[in-house]
Amino acid sequence: SLLAKGDGVTKMAAKAVACLSMLEQYGSVQPLPARVWQQSELINATLDRGDVGEGLRLATPLIRSGPVHALALFLLPLWRSVLASSDSTVAEDILEQLRRRSAKSGGVPVYLWEAMVDECANLS
Repeated sequence: SLLAKGDGVTKMAAKAVACLSMLEQYGSVQPLPARVWQQSELINATLDRGDVGEGLRLATPLIRSGPVHALALFLLPLWRSVLASSDSTVAEDILEQLRRRSAKSGGVPVYLWEAMVDECANLS
């Protein structure tokens, strides 16, 4: 039996915090530092505004050395934005960063690679 308490601005936010805490206790979700959550939210907000270059700049430190499970928070929206921009240089830059990460630290989860490939298929 798990017990979690959540604090938030709204009742819904408090429930979300409590649910996340329970998932972390159960081992279904790896805990992430608040700065990683904030950085991911900033990346996604930047991409929502259509600024792919700034989104990539903000994402680069997390891609290179952030917690591997943090990639799920922003990598697919970043990849979609890059594909939509048709900028092959930026796409190659992301792939190179992911390749380097894979070479030095064991990599990127397979489900993220598969999702990125699926996004490419959606373009055709």
